Order: sequence, then C-alpha cells, then structure tokens
Amino acid sequence: MKRLPLISLIILLLPAVANAQFIEDAVKFSETFQTGTARSMAMGNAFGALGGDFSSLSINPAGIAVYRSSEFTFTPSLIFNQTDANYYSHNSSDEKYSFPFNQVGMVGTYKPIREGDKGIISTHFGLGYNRMNTYNKNAMIVGEHVPNSLLDEFVINSNGHNTDHLGNFGPGLAYDTYLTGTLPGIDDHYFHAYEYIDNNNNIISRANQGIHQRKVLENSGYKGEYSFTFGANFSHILMLGGSINIQNIYFKESSLYRETNAYGLAPAEGIDSKEDIDYYDYYSHLKQTGTGVNFKLGLIFKPISALRIGAAYHTPTFYSIKEDFHNDMYSYFKDGFTAKSLSLAAENEYKFQTPYKLIGSVGLVLGKSLIVSADYEYSDYTSSKFKSREMYDENIALENQIIDERLKATHNIRGGVEFKLTPQFALRGGFGYYDTPYKEEYEYEKSSFFTYSGGFGFRDKSYFIDVAYMMIDKETNHFLYNWEPSEDIIYGEPKPARLNSIDHQVAVTLGWKF
Repeated sequence: MKRLPLISLIILLLPAVANAQFIEDAVKFSETFQTGTARSMAMGNAFGALGGDFSSLSINPAGIAVYRSSEFTFTPSLIFNQTDANYYSHNSSDEKYSFPFNQVGMVGTYKPIREGDKGIISTHFGLGYNRMNTYNKNAMIVGEHVPNSLLDEFVINSNGHNTDHLGNFGPGLAYDTYLTGTLPGIDDHYFHAYEYIDNNNNIISRANQGIHQRKVLENSGYKGEYSFTFGANFSHILMLGGSINIQNIYFKESSLYRETNAYGLAPAEGIDSKEDIDYYDYYSHLKQTGTGVNFKLGLIFKPISALRIGAAYHTPTFYSIKEDFHNDMYSYFKDGFTAKSLSLAAENEYKFQTPYKLIGSVGLVLGKSLIVSADYEYSDYTSSKFKSREMYDENIALENQIIDERLKATHNIRGGVEFKLTPQFALRGGFGYYDTPYKEEYEYEKSSFFTYSGGFGFRDKSYFIDVAYMMIDKETNHFLYNWEPSEDIIYGEPKPARLNSIDHQVAVTLGWKF
C-alpha cells in the first residue's frame, strides 16, 4: 500500500490553498450517496428504470414520465452512526445521532383532454429536494506507546525554512509553543520536544517508550440537490426527461489531537531547554460551503409490458466552494510552564468540477406482485478538477495532477426487489456496492462499501406510507499525520487508524396523490 505523499512546501507556505485541495476533498465533493424516499431506500435506490418515485428523478429524470397522477411526498429520517477505531491494537468507539430530512417534492401530471395510446400520453414537471450525501460522524482514536509523533511531521515541514517563514499554522504553532526548536547555530534545521541535542549537534530521540496519542473527530454536514424536472410519456413505450439541478454542500469538521509524554525522562544534562513536555493539544476547525449546478438527461424504454430499460447522463456539477479554517496549539510542560498559539482565521475560495456520470438500468415488472430492478453507475473521477480564478495557478495544477495519478473510474451497482403481499401492502429489499475512487496502489482510504436495506409500504388510492431501514458499512484508513516515504528511515512509517463506520438509518415517507 502506498501512502499519498504530502506536498510539504505547499502545506507550509500556502496553508489556505493546501487545506482546500487535498485529494480527500475532491472525493468528498464528488461522491454521491442518495437516500431519498423510503421506497427507494428499501430497494437499494435501484430506481433508474422504474421511475414513478421522487428519488428516482435524481437518478434518471425520465422517471417523472412514469407518473399517472400528481403527487406530493416528504421523508424525515433518523441516523445512528457508530465508528469503531483500531490504532496500534487499541480499540475505541464513538457514536452520533442525527435527524436528516431526506426529501420533499411535488410532481405535477398533465394529460390531454382526449386520452389515447399513441403520441404524447402525458407531460410532467417536478420540483423538490433530495439529500445526496450525509457527513455526520464522530470518531475517537486512541493509541499507546506509538513510536512516532505529529511533531515529526512539523519538523519535516519546518526544515529548510527559518523561523520567520514557518507560517501561521501547524509548523509555526508548534514553534511558538516550544514544541519545536532550531539546532544551536542553525536557524533552518529543527528538532522537537521528544528529542534533545548532544554536544555534537546530533538529534537524539528520548521517546524510546513511545507516545500516547488521542484524536477526537466530529464531522457534520450534507450534500443536497434542488431540482426542477420535466418529462413526457410517448405511447407508454418511451419516457424522456431532463432536469436542472442546484446542489449545495455543507461540511464541518472539528478535531482535537493530544499527545502525552509516555517516557517521563528529565531533560538531558547540560541541555538548556524546558523540562519535559507533559502533553500538548492541537485543535483544527474547518468549514466548507459550496453551491453548484448540473444538468441531467434520461430515458426509459419499455419494449414489452414486463421490461423497462433506463439510461441517464449527469453532467459534472460545477461548484463554487468557500472555506473557513483555523488551528490552535496548547502545550503543557512538567515544570508548570504552558504556552499557546492561535492561528488567524483563514478563508479560501475556489471552484471545483465533479466527474460526469453514466447510469444504465433495467427493471422487470412481473405481473402485479413482483418488481426486480438493478442500476449500474459509471463515474470517472480523473475528470474532476479544481479551478482557480487565476488563468494559471501552479498549486491548483499540482493538485489536479495528483487527482489524475491517484484516482480512477468507479463502477457502482445497486439492486432491489418489491413483492406485494396484497394490492395495498408490499415488502422490499435491496443492496448496493459503491466502488472506491482510488487506484489500487494508492488506496490509502480503502473506501469501497456496501449497503443493505429493507422495508415495507402501504398504499391507498389517495395516500401512501413507506418505511425503510438501511445499513451502510464502510471501512477507511485515517492517518493522524503523514510524510514522504523517504522520511521513514528516520522517523519510522506512520501507521493509519482503521475506522469501521456503520450507519443505521430509518426513514418514513408520507405521500399524497391528487
């Protein structure tokens, strides 16, 4: 497994740019995991060929032409997230409850006064909102006797720069709080609080028993889509649809990272320094907001009454992103000395283009009791890119180069089934596989995951109620710090925490036909 190299110079000198354009952001802005109505959720969101459901309009807008009447729906939900972490064989866990609103929407259906079986049977329009992703998660990572440190990363990024050019973020904060310092007589080479300098100016590590580490992550946010959809039904054989969509994204992350002295040694004799560090805290705060636009086109072809074939194209979403972030550092020494340094609040604005999507779908309607459906979704993440307001930005170009080198196309698969026990009551089940966007040799996130779902629904002539449960099981690697592999010979290889995050979501859709 290869680690994604850090662009140390950019991170040190241009923190506003670097914080915005990690490859993780490109994936986060691009990934879509729709929840929507309870019926769609219960069937794994495999609705590209079926239509007739408000969530299906975000998958294939031609689904609007399947409606036989006008309809209004809304879907509240509850998510319980539990994230288990394993870091240096230490297990820890955290959890979070959230109450997202999955969707609200209305579809209007117009039929000619004289209905027929040929030509335009009906026209439709729809207006509403679908949630396209949820970022709510808490995680706690605990490690004991860890052989390296975040301070190693700060030293690596500080080396080669004098103290006036360390910036206002990580390396600069560490220096201001006496966690790093320069070698005697050398103002651009650094050591940190777990090391000392011998009489020959050699850096000697004192952390032979390792360091205790703790990180608490709190993530919240969502990606939503407001859509205006229109479509037409031609002879009950061909359904066409298109939509104009406005997406908004909100992501907030707060983290506390603490390192505690686990070795308990006093300063080496003759060294002019503070007494041993007791512990230090490093706070990071990030908020990202953005608005984007995309267009979708789709069709559903019904060659025979039992078969539906769907196809859809989603243009890239063109985002304008704004972010605010700041970091704080507090150090505590065993002699009672304390220090703190707070970064200035920083802002950054840029543009981002997500990948396009191609979706192929098939559905079988077997009599009045059984529906089986499947969707295949293709998205080429190498086509995503950051953009600057400048004609050419070297840092933006470097980030886009990393996207092209590290990411790949994804192949997502969803499937669902509905069985009617009576004309009014149905049972449903579904699954989904969501491919990782990282190439195998750079799959440090290991972010492919599965979904499993089920539910039931009751439908009358003028109203319906659907209930769904979905479980999302996702594992990722999370690095607390990182550096170029060439530094491993000095500092050792940083190990990631393994996070297993499971979402349990329950949704209820209430709908009225008119």
